[in-house]
Amino acid sequence: MILFFRSLFYVIGVISALLTILSSVNDKFSNYYTGYVVETYIGIAVISFIISLCITRERNSIIVKVTDRVELNVKYGDIFEEKGIIVIPVNDFFDVEVDDEIISRNTLHGKLIEKYFSDDILFLNSEIESQLGKYTGEPVLNRQYGNKVRYPLGTTVKIQRDDQVFFLVAFTRFDENNRAQLTNLEYQEAVIKLIDFIENNSNGYLVNMPLLGSGHSGVKASKQRLLEFLIFSLKIKDNLTLVNGINIVLAKRLKKEISLKLIKYYYDITS
Repeated sequence: MILFFRSLFYVIGVISALLTILSSVNDKFSNYYTGYVVETYIGIAVISFIISLCITRERNSIIVKVTDRVELNVKYGDIFEEKGIIVIPVNDFFDVEVDDEIISRNTLHGKLIEKYFSDDILFLNSEIESQLGKYTGEPVLNRQYGNKVRYPLGTTVKIQRDDQVFFLVAFTRFDENNRAQLTNLEYQEAVIKLIDFIENNSNGYLVNMPLLGSGHSGVKASKQRLLEFLIFSLKIKDNLTLVNGINIVLAKRLKKEISLKLIKYYYDITS
């Protein structure tokens, strides 16, 4: 509502200024304007109201220029229907068992496995282990189920199935009961590490990223704040180069918790 009234007063000011300028340079317009003062004010109010409604309407998508060379498209949709590389947050053990205890079927992690690798879990696990060979993990031998080596948050591996490429990023730290934990500081560090990996490994392909932390990660922040931080992290990355840009694909269930118009307004007035 505050944004609407700011826009309304701004539009009224612009229209009034234009009328004043026209009146000063055109005598006929000035005489007409003087003869219909009340009607003119009502017209200005109505037009300004309509324009402000259009400006401040809620958006289904926005485009933010994060650098001179990179555009970010934020939109609602199904990330698995997008073309290009898909970023999937996983737990710090890079587990592959979808059993609703270690991995929930409702998470992107679970949906990825069931959609692309349900017929060959061993292949997926082998590919992940191969990619993780360049990282140093921490053995957790007393873990009863799942993989027994955990990796630092932000660790990312590239996995491919046919023509589809996925970046799996460790974005959830599991405790001994497989409950997700993630502090705000850890969230920030993981995002920065992921952006570095994306820049170095996307090879010119479009990258699709979900709203990281919006699921079962355990991070304590509103969905609006998570999105704002994610965009801010992309904007402050020095010399970020992503030839075909990047998408943040939001689950439709987040519409009640996120205002894209506020984000668009903020970046328009600060860019």
